[in-house]
Amino acid sequence: MPYNVIFLDGKNQETAKFSEDKKPIFKGCEKCKEIERHVIEPVAVFYNEEKGLTKEDIENAHICIFHCEKENKIWIENFEKYKEYREKRETKNNNGKKFEKESPAKWNENLVKAFWERIRAYRFAVDYYDGVPEELKHIWEEHKDLLEFYFNELKKSKPDEYDFDISVFPKFDEVFYFPKIGDISLGVLRS
Repeated sequence: MPYNVIFLDGKNQETAKFSEDKKPIFKGCEKCKEIERHVIEPVAVFYNEEKGLTKEDIENAHICIFHCEKENKIWIENFEKYKEYREKRETKNNNGKKFEKESPAKWNENLVKAFWERIRAYRFAVDYYDGVPEELKHIWEEHKDLLEFYFNELKKSKPDEYDFDISVFPKFDEVFYFPKIGDISLGVLRS
């Protein structure tokens, strides 16, 4: 089943039909609040594209795309095959042996894209918190809504308490932020 994601960021008009006041729904991630993260991500609502978004999908969603479980049938299209692989990997690892087979996981491209867009937008906001250079204004224009969210959240938090030191968070080349390349490895998401 193909899955997609929307965010309860208070801007998505598709969610308005499920709210009492008919306004887009905003709901912050419970895990972000629990760990007192300086940016409270909007809740990610994963839904089956064939069935469409439902009120239950929205009511049952409580965490963001970063904190949600990713080793499941929503994120991995061939989950049963992946489960067999994971069990073999865990058995070998638990016995102190190295498991060297490549994962057969076929990741959901829609979700991978949404995940990386949010990471890149957050990173862009951190890098250019004090102002977007003229040569990168096109990135701002292309991704304005998402970037505004992160810039506003960083400004609401106490930025002096967070050390976005260049040695810890080096600035990236422009191509990092929103590349046109569609094929991105998701190895970083493996638990």
